Order: sequence, then structure tokens, then C-alpha cells
Amino acid sequence: MKKKLGILLALVCLATLAFAQEAPSIKFSVGGGAYLDIGIPMWENADGAVVGVGGYGFFDFTYAEIDAGIGYYRLTDDKIYGAALTTGLLLKYPFEFGKFAIFPAAGIRLTVPLTMSYDGDSVDGFETKDHLRFGFQGGFGVDLPLGKSLFLRTTALCNFDLFAPGENPNDETFYSIGPVIKIGVGYKF
Repeated sequence: MKKKLGILLALVCLATLAFAQEAPSIKFSVGGGAYLDIGIPMWENADGAVVGVGGYGFFDFTYAEIDAGIGYYRLTDDKIYGAALTTGLLLKYPFEFGKFAIFPAAGIRLTVPLTMSYDGDSVDGFETKDHLRFGFQGGFGVDLPLGKSLFLRTTALCNFDLFAPGENPNDETFYSIGPVIKIGVGYKF
């Protein structure tokens, strides 16, 4: 009984520390960087993973981050590859510890394929609307200062993408799950 009471007391103290912080003031920042996106297909007969690398830019409003990027994607166990545009919105709550901040984040992402090739040849009949992906993201990030206004932002997210069904309404909606790692540099105003 004493052990359970001690654990409960410790949890209450930790929760008090988290909520006793002064709320961060609204700050505006912009930046950009690179990302690695790995999606493990979760459908029958799927081979390999979808791996994407690219660059992105972001606008940050303390509690929300809007980003847009362009990347190169490839299905690892096949000869399918192409370029895609990604846009996303992350809601976050920063906990400031001196000069650095840690933030949990959750949001949405839309991936719009721009091109698709198979074995070096463009895919006949490729249409963006048939390959859109809508995703949910969750994870955390860290802002580390590089000077008075510059900072390094690293973000680790788990992404759950839903692939749009084809033209037949009876087609299944496919999905993939995997990590997204972002590293960027920002400037606070």
C-alpha cells in the first residue's frame, strides 16, 4: 500500500511540474530542412517499403506548424519511383527548458504524387487523383538554439497514410505506416 501511495505521489509531483510552467508566448518562425519518410505497406502481397527523401519548408506559430516539401519516393522491392509534394499541419505544445524546447505534436499530411515511373519509363495513364495519400502523424520534436534567433529543429513522427482507392468504388483503401524524421534550421522573429 505504501509503495502504491508513493508512486501516486511521484506521478502527481511530475504532473504538477509539467503544468506549472509558464505558457510560452506566441512566436513566429520560418525554416527549412531535409526529411526521410519510410512507409511500410500494410496490404496483401506488398513487398518492401516506400522510402522518400526530400526537402521541406515550415512556418511555425508556437502551437502550430505548417510545412510543405518535395521529395523523391521509391518502392524498395520494385522498380517504381517518382516525385511527390507533401503538405502538413502539426499541432504542438512546447515545453521550454532554458534555451531548448521539447514538444509533442500531432497532425495531418497530404501527399500529392507529381510523377510515377516504372523501370525508367513513365507510367501510362498515371493520374494524381488516383494516388493521393492522406495521413495522420504523431510524435515529438526538439528545438535547440544555434544563436540568438537561429535554432535546429529535429522532429520524429509516426505517419499513418491512407491511399485513395482507384476509380472503382469497390476498390480497397490501402494504407502504410512508418517513421518520418525531419531535421531543419529555423529563424525566430
